[in-house]
This record gives sequence, structure tokens and C-alpha cells, in this order.
Amino acid sequence: LEPYDEELKTDFTQLGFFTTDEIEAGMDGPEKMVGRVHQAVAKVLEDGKFPFMFGGEHSLTSGALRAFRKGHPRATVLHVDAHPDLRPEYEGTKYGHASVMHRALDLGFDVVNAGAREVSHEDKAAWKKFGKRAKHFLAREKEVWTPADVVRSLSEEVYVTFDVDALDSGIMPATGTPSPGGFSWYEALHLLRKVA
Repeated sequence: LEPYDEELKTDFTQLGFFTTDEIEAGMDGPEKMVGRVHQAVAKVLEDGKFPFMFGGEHSLTSGALRAFRKGHPRATVLHVDAHPDLRPEYEGTKYGHASVMHRALDLGFDVVNAGAREVSHEDKAAWKKFGKRAKHFLAREKEVWTPADVVRSLSEEVYVTFDVDALDSGIMPATGTPSPGGFSWYEALHLLRKVA
């Protein structure tokens, strides 16, 4: 890995990253793990730092959003994912990966999904239930909408969550839910650049 990043036009080793200790995974259910993430992210925010979570199962985002909500109640959640993740609950828990954006809406955030291409009946029902608070830009319609359209649907403050299955399965097969028709590497970068 080269320290100079062409996208950022800088040596990323000079950016001042601080990493926390690893949050030990708990086997006592997703709700408690979400609570652990909430505490860790709340501490990072209290210290005046910009939190960046990398890795883990997508349900962990619920904990980070709980912490983020305190100081950023009007933020929009940009959810880049192959799935809307709007089920009220999944496999017996409301804290699973397929329900994480439903939890975001419960917390009062508006949610914008970019890249969905596998939509359940429950996801469609949630789109109807939440209306304008749950916007979506479907992958199959990428030629119709632009990253600028996505940006126009966001508030001034944005929480970005990016599931690797948003990328096309041809370049990101290492996910539990690979799906064709996703973003290319440069399409994803273009979207994130516009949001930034």
C-alpha cells in the first residue's frame, strides 16, 4: 500500500489518524453489541474527534447512530447498500443488519439509500410508511439519477454508511450478499466525492 493517495492528493500517513482499541465482539446478542458500539462512538464524539468505523456487520451502525444523534439531530443518513435494510425486524431481532435503517428512522433521522437492487416486501412497505423520510436511488436507475441528485436530497450534515455489497459483485465478491449490478469503484468514489 503506497502512502500517497491519488484520490486525496496527499500522504494519508500525515492526516493524524487515531485508532481506538478493538471493541470485543459479544456473543450475547446484537442488541448488546449495538450498545457497546454506541458507548465507543459516543466517547470519540465527546473527545471532539471525527468517528470512522471500518468493518463489522452492518447492524453495528445502529449504535454509532445513537451516539451521533445527540450532537447532530438534523443529519441525514446516506446509506450506500444493495439493500434498503428497512425491515422492522429480521430473524427474530430488530437489531439485525436487515433492520438497521428502520432503526435510523426510529431515531428520527431521514435516510437516503443509494444503490439498492435487492428489495424485500418489508422494505417496500417501509418506503410507503416513511414516505419522504426514506428516499431511494435504485441501482437499476443509475443512468437516470446522478450523484448530484443524491446530494440534493441530503441535509447539511450527513452520516455516511457504506456496505461493501453496494459495489458490484464482480469487484466485491467477498460479502455475505453478493449481487450484480452494483457500483463500480469509480462510481462509488464519484458519489462519495460529491457528498464530501
